[in-house]
Amino acid sequence: MATIEPELGFLLKVCHAALAAAPVQGPVIEPSAPPRTIPIEEARRRLADEHRAVVRREVAYQLLNAIDAAQTIHFVSKGDYRELNPLLGHKPSAERVMITKISAGVLHWVITDALERRASPETVRQWQVWSIVIQGGVVAANMRAVF
Repeated sequence: MATIEPELGFLLKVCHAALAAAPVQGPVIEPSAPPRTIPIEEARRRLADEHRAVVRREVAYQLLNAIDAAQTIHFVSKGDYRELNPLLGHKPSAERVMITKISAGVLHWVITDALERRASPETVRQWQVWSIVIQGGVVAANMRAVF
């Protein structure tokens, strides 16, 4: 059996006593507070509104994904540019770009659908907004080849 140095044992006892006496931090929850309920019609309306917002954001992402695919095919076919996406390689064929971008679009939709079913609306929103920001950044960066 392991032994503890006397100083360490004393220190552990002091820490344990201090933690046991420390007040608990956090919000005060009133046990008698009634549950917050809303009418079923209002709940249905909110769910429909949230779903419409999810669909609008998904359409925005998919459009940016398609624009990125078109830009990639256009610029790589000109021969002056090379692709920076490691999944595609430096000089991808149009077929490889289309397969990769379609797969990415389907995967994004599947993840969004799963999140919408299982996660909070805020989690779905954050997933979609970050996806749009990143994909939009890629499309914007591709525009440097145009100007």
